[in-house]
Amino acid sequence: EAQDRLFNERYFSAQPVSKNWWWWRWYNAAIQREAMTTMPPTPQFADLAPGQRLAEALFDRFEIGGPVASDGSASFEDGDRAFSLNTDGSYSVRLARPNLENHQAPSASSVRGVAERFVDRLSLRGDSQLVLDRLIVAEAAGGTNQGSGEITDTRTTETIVQYRQMIDGIPVISPGAGTLRVAVDNDGNVTRVDGSLREVRALSASGPMAPPERPDTTAGVAHAEEGAPEQRSSEETALATATGVRLRSIISRSKGAGPVGFSVVPGSTEVGYDLTGDTAELIATRSIEVDFGGGYKKLYRIDARLRG
Repeated sequence: EAQDRLFNERYFSAQPVSKNWWWWRWYNAAIQREAMTTMPPTPQFADLAPGQRLAEALFDRFEIGGPVASDGSASFEDGDRAFSLNTDGSYSVRLARPNLENHQAPSASSVRGVAERFVDRLSLRGDSQLVLDRLIVAEAAGGTNQGSGEITDTRTTETIVQYRQMIDGIPVISPGAGTLRVAVDNDGNVTRVDGSLREVRALSASGPMAPPERPDTTAGVAHAEEGAPEQRSSEETALATATGVRLRSIISRSKGAGPVGFSVVPGSTEVGYDLTGDTAELIATRSIEVDFGGGYKKLYRIDARLRG
């Protein structure tokens, strides 16, 4: 019963559940792409094709079909299979439920081979340039704090191969965009596909203009600097300015005590394309941890435009 509740969370059940057995799950990145952290020598804007995909084309690829809304979106289930298409062209397809009874996870190379063959067979990459972004291992375990006190061994339930879209050799780093994910269960079967790729129509040296951000000022908030201002790269300068803007916003909205300090999350800095509407532009991004005192800390994502 606990496993059924955990692996079918999308289905609401009003019945109370027993508390004498528990199951939990989590994800680990077994392989991860090295992030780009410096601005390219010849940055460009990208003009994107409209994001809306024709549902019929995806129906043909996945051999599935159902009702389509007037705006082109679709969402339906057919037994173990399910389909969802958003107006921005992103989609999610469940092809089968993973076999949770098989506890022997395939090797990373085997999973990658299954995913590659599946992507090629259904032509899912289209005109997009893709690179392996990460290999995500879904794991689960269970146990009870009553009776025997048994705790099960950790088991892999599926492995997700995630590809990242590249534009002119630079990754798309917008949250929820520019990825293709293929989930493979321990039987070696593809069970789910999620896609949010965009077709690039043209690259150019200029793009839409944006108002400049206010100068960096983080007075009263303690933090560690990486080098003096005159030694900073253009992306570090842009991130410092954007961090100041975010901190002023946090301080202005604080009804009680404001932040007492912040620090940059190690390994979170990256340069890449951000997708807004039908345009992709270069940004630098990182995460900061803001300390509000009393043991209360919060993570914030900082984005800074690199051209505009």
